Amino acid sequence: MKRGKEIIDELLKRKKNVIGILKEMRTLTTVSLETAFAALLTQDKSLANKAIKLVEELEFLQYQLEIETMLAASNPKEALRMAGIYRVGASLANIADSVREICDPLLRDIPVEKTIVDAFLELGTIKIIEVKENSKVMNKTIRDVEETGVRVIGIKKGNEWMMRPELSLTIEKDMTLVLSGPKTLLTKIK
Repeated sequence: MKRGKEIIDELLKRKKNVIGILKEMRTLTTVSLETAFAALLTQDKSLANKAIKLVEELEFLQYQLEIETMLAASNPKEALRMAGIYRVGASLANIADSVREICDPLLRDIPVEKTIVDAFLELGTIKIIEVKENSKVMNKTIRDVEETGVRVIGIKKGNEWMMRPELSLTIEKDMTLVLSGPKTLLTKIK
């Protein structure tokens, strides 16, 4: 966990404004939640730990947002505007807190009932693909897959998970992909 001086140094170095921080928080909230669900569905403890790391990054951004909103308010009207931005950021952080709770059974080695996993998979917003020789996504890039309207949350290569993979990354045989999107689009990807 970063300390106050490290956060201030980072703020001065990065020169982010409150809107930039808020956008990054929104992205991290979505990715961490999807990663937590993917960890639950795959029963993968290392993926659960990745989700927790994303939450820690989000907590750091929330602290940055708090500092930036305080610094930006120079009068009561500005303070009111900044309060709204701060509340949205705090709400995003609250959503991300649920990531810890979703990952908790995995991290404590508490078995997750198969019916829960099956029910989540039936919802069709997350799909897990093992890339085989005849897979349609093999040798395509992440960009190619995402252009179909599906988002690549993470990729497992060997024992290593990559979260938010580069768009230029080429998908290879024996990779595991965790995808997110509408059920109608997910069913087309094999």
